[in-house]
Amino acid sequence: MLTTLENSGYLQRSGTEYRLGLAVLRLGYDYLSTQPLAQLAEPVLQALCDELGMTSNLALRDGTSVVYVARVTPSGAFQGAVRVGSRLPAHATVLGRALLHDMDGAQLRSVFGGEELPQFSESTPRNVDELLRLLAEDRERGYAMGEGFYEPGVSSIAAPVRAADGRVVAGLAMAIPFTELGPEKTQLWVQKVQQAAETLSAHLRQQHPDHLR
Repeated sequence: MLTTLENSGYLQRSGTEYRLGLAVLRLGYDYLSTQPLAQLAEPVLQALCDELGMTSNLALRDGTSVVYVARVTPSGAFQGAVRVGSRLPAHATVLGRALLHDMDGAQLRSVFGGEELPQFSESTPRNVDELLRLLAEDRERGYAMGEGFYEPGVSSIAAPVRAADGRVVAGLAMAIPFTELGPEKTQLWVQKVQQAAETLSAHLRQQHPDHLR
């Protein structure tokens, strides 16, 4: 059985030990990309990418992490480092802040505990109190934004996607290289990301609840 799995690419052997092979990773990516919410988001992300020429992403929260479930990249342009299936720390990413958008201090502590938060850049919040202040700013303006918040040289704008009952069920974001930043462009990009998130939220309100599972 192990030999069959190895030959099929599901296992890789190193001496007397085995580890998961690339075929398992491909299965994971395929599974994520066929989930109803990811499928529903695809045309919304594609429209955003086509209009602005930037990579657009959709992510879900899994505990303290965000998991990318859909992604559309422009041909031959800036794409960033993440892929469908990438898992990043929620507290250290702009998409994570969109997913944590509505949480209060008690809810954040139930997710992250009372310990210091791991640092990934100078912008990363060091503890729940700092994260809470960032989220309060995000709620006031209606979106999350960061420059080099996790990945150096990359800015992101993200907005929460909501189900019919108002719950934040996903985060929608656009990745932007530093070289493209500018006040006029940023204002337009924020508007377009918020519109895309609302479009997807409206689609969800019209769909069966199974799309959220």
